Amino acid sequence: MTIEKRLSPEEELRTKQAELDGLLDRLTQNELELERLHAEINSLFSTYNAAVLTKVAEAKNLRARIAQAIYVLDPTDTARLESQETQSSADEGSPGDI
Repeated sequence: MTIEKRLSPEEELRTKQAELDGLLDRLTQNELELERLHAEINSLFSTYNAAVLTKVAEAKNLRARIAQAIYVLDPTDTARLESQETQSSADEGSPGDI
């Protein structure tokens, strides 16, 4: 049979306060880590936007130019529609819009 020593209310309060202080420190550290990760993610998105989305816009512009050249060589309604659609797509995805 073990005898359990009961803490006085003051000792229990000090113990709980120390536990709370430790938890608040952990919370503060976790919040700082979360902010660091948010900054890292924002940096990644900026890098992605600068590198990839610019290339996507360039590819759309090239497709539009190719479709326009095909229309010049083959002035059919189908080629005209394709040229208009690819130009419209390129205009929507210009780097200034992204």
